Amino acid sequence: MLATGLTRNDLQTVSLVKGVAAALLAALIVATLYFGRDVFVPVALSILLSFVLAPLVRALQAIRVPRAASVVGVVLLAFSIIFAIGGVIAAQMTQLAGELPRYESNMRTKIRIVARNRCGEQYA
Repeated sequence: MLATGLTRNDLQTVSLVKGVAAALLAALIVATLYFGRDVFVPVALSILLSFVLAPLVRALQAIRVPRAASVVGVVLLAFSIIFAIGGVIAAQMTQLAGELPRYESNMRTKIRIVARNRCGEQYA
């Protein structure tokens, strides 16, 4: 018997139960985050965006712009920047998609040259 009134075997059992409970809790948290990602990702992004935009809102309020106007202005500015970046990325992806056939033929030619050189033939 130990000072707590439990035997060593009892303490090992309690320790094992605590470990299993912690593992089950961790698995439950991971499962919740996995299945709730459609909700949690937008919420996390909105919280991050609010932390980024808050200093700009405070700066506008410091120069006596009303809070509602500063929030609306900063949010419109942020979304304008986000959509502009998205437009540039979409244009570049469209351009890349148009040039893919040319890239494919270049890669096929280079692979053919490397295969010939590897087989002992010289580049002509």
